[in-house]
Amino acid sequence: ADPSFECVKMILDADKHLLSLMDCRGSTPLSYIKKENYGIWINFLKENLETYWPPRDISTEGEERPPPLTMRPPHSLPVPDPGHALPLEVAAMVANGRMQPEEAVFLDDDSSDDDDDSSYDSDDDSYDSEDDSDYSDDDDSDVDAEEMAEICLRAG
Repeated sequence: ADPSFECVKMILDADKHLLSLMDCRGSTPLSYIKKENYGIWINFLKENLETYWPPRDISTEGEERPPPLTMRPPHSLPVPDPGHALPLEVAAMVANGRMQPEEAVFLDDDSSDDDDDSSYDSDDDSYDSEDDSDYSDDDDSDVDAEEMAEICLRAG
């Protein structure tokens, strides 16, 4: 895949020091550039050198201060889970290939049915299930919750 320099510029605009951060392997983001892309990366960095790394006169400007994010304690800026995120166990099963994304969405939709805020009242006698001609209990094409739970158990 070709590099997305638009995304790189967004990252550099946020904090140019992010290119210096190391991952758990001790590698920086630039360490993951494919060799066949070295040329276009070098051109990009040369073209943007003045923008993100202008020359500094240490005698008048002093030493560069540490990046602001490095001054914050670890885990001080947690990212909240999205409102409709899958439970970790289900997400792990999808990531490991033990469950298809469609099955995970079905499980998530099924579990959110329990907190349904709809106005349907099961004690309301005015609802007549005989009128619902599109619904059939003997339709085997849909997977029910018990069957899905069994699939999840077998998947691990």
